[in-house]
Amino acid sequence: METRLLILDSDANRRNELVRSLRDDGFAVVGVDSIATALEAAHQAWPHLVLADLRVVDGSAEQLASELNRLGDLSFIIVSAVADVAARVHALNRFADDYVIHPYCYDELLARVRRVLRRTLIGARLGDERIPLGDGRWADLSRRLIGNGDQVHHLTPTEARLLGLFLLNPGQTLPLSLILQRVWFDAPASTNTLWEYVRRLRAKLGDDARAPHYIVSQRGIGYCLRASDSAHDRGRELYHPPLKRAR
Repeated sequence: METRLLILDSDANRRNELVRSLRDDGFAVVGVDSIATALEAAHQAWPHLVLADLRVVDGSAEQLASELNRLGDLSFIIVSAVADVAARVHALNRFADDYVIHPYCYDELLARVRRVLRRTLIGARLGDERIPLGDGRWADLSRRLIGNGDQVHHLTPTEARLLGLFLLNPGQTLPLSLILQRVWFDAPASTNTLWEYVRRLRAKLGDDARAPHYIVSQRGIGYCLRASDSAHDRGRELYHPPLKRAR
């Protein structure tokens, strides 16, 4: 599957140079000059990674991140001539996965792009964004969706992280303590909290809590995802990165 990058930079020369270089390295790249055109491009084809200047003609990279992250989880690398330490720290704390100062060494930027893609929960190794779960059901974690025929349910960021953890470890019973550590790493949570989120996922999967088919529990031990062979294969293909923070 092609790995899609979205480049946002109001400077045409910088933007076109980076688009050409990344295309030469095998990425599918769309270059845009404004937040408005970036949103249009993302709606047409959801990117795996955005490389954006800190400020553009109609706003900022942070505004774009805020808009896109309402729709799904997405990684950002800032590529900007703004070298101010405070601006860099703010971007990294608020929304950016990395920050590269222009002018840059292209080989270093390329390495950072590949590193962020490897670290992303759903990245360039995923062969199909819709992961089949069996019985016609599928999940698209980049867009935080679960579907079954014509029915599509949206997932919250926490629900998506929980389902993502299960999909990375299909067929394995994950201990309660491990799930709590991985999914609620930035805030305290209890087994009751976990139970509630499992209940929500089961409801969106159309699972019967009395006789669950997808997410099954071992009392006092943990939970296990039963999924299709395709989902098992996807789980083996994926990296095991640190899960993204909740927004």
